[in-house]
Amino acid sequence: MPPGPIGNPGEASLQAALAPAETDYLYFVANAHGGHFFAETLAEHNRNVARYRRLLAGRPADPEPPPAPAHRRKARRKSHLR
Repeated sequence: MPPGPIGNPGEASLQAALAPAETDYLYFVANAHGGHFFAETLAEHNRNVARYRRLLAGRPADPEPPPAPAHRRKARRKSHLR
């Protein structure tokens, strides 16, 4: 290991390496805030990558969903035949 912090892990890091948490996560990507997004599937991971890219571009990680379409009532045609 090179000299510096990466070559001098703390006790918490050593404990985590000796007894890692049991999870189903297979993928991770940075969250641009010093943490990570974790995912169990490739589809989830790809969504997290998109979130990361939005953060890097200065946009919200989770954009607002589009507004739901307003319910339209069908105009009833008056029958000319009675």
